[in-house]
Amino acid sequence: MRARLFLSRLLPLLLIAAAPAWAQLAAHRGAAAPAPASATRFASPLARNLQGGAMAATPASARCQELAGMVGQAIAEPDRRNVVVRRMGPDGQLRNELGEYDRRASPEAEYRRLGCRS
Repeated sequence: MRARLFLSRLLPLLLIAAAPAWAQLAAHRGAAAPAPASATRFASPLARNLQGGAMAATPASARCQELAGMVGQAIAEPDRRNVVVRRMGPDGQLRNELGEYDRRASPEAEYRRLGCRS
């Protein structure tokens, strides 16, 4: 306990005493090898994600805008129902089966496949 108290009082004094030496060392290093103007700065993970997302954005093509409109319309007016679909059965024969139809699914899948970003 005493050692910790001693160090807590001594440490600030040591830091104050060492500050001129650090400044001199920094000036000496700066004269010998100047840092490049575009030095790498620390950025938080959130800032890096935002910057990477902004840089990786694809240009909004007409097809992406069209698909986004189709998805938005399907969200506003959902059209989900069961439809008869011809599928291959387990025995290899074609069968008529009841399948779920969602008007939003195919435009949304193509939107993702093209790599569109909103």
